[in-house]
Amino acid sequence: MAISRDLFSFRCDSDVAQYRALCAGFGISICQVALAKRDGLVKVLPGALDFELGVWVVMHKDLKSSRRVRLLFEHLAHELTAYIRSEKVE
Repeated sequence: MAISRDLFSFRCDSDVAQYRALCAGFGISICQVALAKRDGLVKVLPGALDFELGVWVVMHKDLKSSRRVRLLFEHLAHELTAYIRSEKVE
């Protein structure tokens, strides 16, 4: 059987709405490990859909000389690194 959109009773293009529906118990979905842990969600298919996505923090080279932009960039890089590390703890 081919999988099509018609087979799903709930569809949305908003990742926030999808996640809130998952937290409300609408069914099974995919989400980041750290978010699932934070909200008490349970992994139902361990190892079946595990994969990693690279995260890049970039800025235009002309913005490197701006102290405010550079400080924001460094803060984002630090916090994203901490968040990614928190996902790996199981």
